[in-house]
Amino acid sequence: MFGERAGGSFAARTGISFIAFRIGWCQREPGNRPGPHMSQDTWGQQIWLSDRDLCQVMKRAVLVEGVPFAVLKLVSDNPGTRWDIEATRKTIGYEPQDGHTAIVDERIRKNEEAIQRTRALAQDLEQFAMTEGW
Repeated sequence: MFGERAGGSFAARTGISFIAFRIGWCQREPGNRPGPHMSQDTWGQQIWLSDRDLCQVMKRAVLVEGVPFAVLKLVSDNPGTRWDIEATRKTIGYEPQDGHTAIVDERIRKNEEAIQRTRALAQDLEQFAMTEGW
């Protein structure tokens, strides 16, 4: 966020365009293939960004005209993602070429059930604390 704010200030002071991206999940492994091996489980798969889509958006950001400043989200076309990329589409003409439907295996299912139980427990504790005046 510091970089985004600094970029906004730079753009305002100099008139030079600054486009920041909030980039989804890219992997260092050759091929950047999505799947249940990703460490962030379903969420990581849903915000996966392909190498091809990353290259496309960088090219579009360099070539776009008339955008003084923008902060845009960047993921591939993944069903179930909670990241809305409509502003990225409209601002620089991004059209994802790739996408991935999350694969939920037994490990992921167990991890996500544990996360849900932990969240429910935290909510119960918060409610208890408020009821008791903590």
